[in-house]
Amino acid sequence: MNKQIFGLIGQKFIKNLHVLKALLFFCNLAAITIYILVRSLFHDYNIQMGEEASIFSKTILIGSILGSSLFAIYFLTEIAEVLLSNKASFVLPGKILAGAVVVFLFISLASCSSQVSAGIKKDLTTGLTAKYNNVEPEKVMLVMNGEVLDHTDIPLGESFILVNDNVKGLKEKDGKVNVGCSLVIKDKNGKELLNEPDLLTGDAGLFNKDITYLKCTVNTGAPMQWEETYAVNVTFWDKNGNGKIENNVNIRAIDMP
Repeated sequence: MNKQIFGLIGQKFIKNLHVLKALLFFCNLAAITIYILVRSLFHDYNIQMGEEASIFSKTILIGSILGSSLFAIYFLTEIAEVLLSNKASFVLPGKILAGAVVVFLFISLASCSSQVSAGIKKDLTTGLTAKYNNVEPEKVMLVMNGEVLDHTDIPLGESFILVNDNVKGLKEKDGKVNVGCSLVIKDKNGKELLNEPDLLTGDAGLFNKDITYLKCTVNTGAPMQWEETYAVNVTFWDKNGNGKIENNVNIRAIDMP
């Protein structure tokens, strides 16, 4: 009878392979559609080919794992139907069911472990973006004179603050997190006006583990010129881990109002 049950389960699996194929197709289609929509929203964000390929492959992986997980749940019900329809001993079939549960749990855990926190956030009012990996901000903003900006016109000589708010994912060590911050400013021709590899050297990058935001103060002034546009790049990275947030925004230097 046990061989018969094995045979029935095998037949069920072969019979339902089309369900697995359909789930993989539609889950990957949904994942790719979401990927295309996100990329179209951030079409002006420059991503290197290698990084683009990596993000796309992770998208496919997540879609495939989701489809496989849904099929595992569905097939467990098929196994249960086979077991319940047979009056023979449930000892060995019980082991089969336990094995199926283990496989399902393995797929679920693999799905969780593969979900790396990575993506892009954008402030639609200023165009400020945050490309993040393993360290994720809830929102990004520009602040000047204590007010959140809805524009990128900065009076020459003024300072503004680039903020990543409600940041999660920084690795703690001895009750502290350790963060680096680089700042690069370029003119419209791509010429570097400023390049600071790390503004938070030594203990300057040590913060309490409960810190919820990362910010960088950006000063304007010579050799900047009025009515010129400048590209500002600020990158924060986790010195205790491999997380990173890369911020980009274009500002326009204006005369003091």
